[in-house]
Amino acid sequence: MGNADSTIFVPLTTAQQRLFGTKYLSNIALSVTTTEMIDTAKDTIEKTLLAHFKISSPDDANFTVASQADVVTTINDIT
Repeated sequence: MGNADSTIFVPLTTAQQRLFGTKYLSNIALSVTTTEMIDTAKDTIEKTLLAHFKISSPDDANFTVASQADVVTTINDIT
């Protein structure tokens, strides 16, 4: 996370309203301790969001859960 002297923590709603002027999240960055945990973490996050937003099918989700490898693959496919 970096040097404690150069790190700040801001409550989510304060950041949304005062810093970004939004009422929603556009992205969330997470990390896992080992690469072996990436797929499990992605699955858990997707299931949690689907349940929270009461979305019955992943095809109906209005969000994407992607790893760095997924993003790199997408970029490589585009370029």
